[in-house]
Amino acid sequence: MTPTKVAFQMGSYFARVNLAPNLAPWPGWFNVVFDRLDPNDSGSRFTLSQPAGEKKYKATLDALPGSLLSIDQGKHGGGVCKGFYLKPVDDWGANEQLAGWQLGAGGPNVVLVQYPNGEVSADLRVVLL
Repeated sequence: MTPTKVAFQMGSYFARVNLAPNLAPWPGWFNVVFDRLDPNDSGSRFTLSQPAGEKKYKATLDALPGSLLSIDQGKHGGGVCKGFYLKPVDDWGANEQLAGWQLGAGGPNVVLVQYPNGEVSADLRVVLL
């Protein structure tokens, strides 16, 4: 897959990375909130790519190269929107491996994380920019 500029949507709202420090559970990580109606905010623009030979995808925030969207609904949830984070390094672990499904034309239209224990995260609609 060619890297593609996208925004992630839940309901009517787009994801935005809050770059304020020390709000996420781990030092250096950032919270992702769903509070934008316009996907063109710099904190809402991601690049979705698929590493060579892999079936899963990864999402990097354009404003912070080398970062990864991370979804950990099980351990650090407390609400569907509270389990989304931006990992500040390109360390592609289980919570950053996005499974994608194509529901319409183009690339994946829906992504989520499938955890090793068989559970899944909340799903996000992929909007091409």
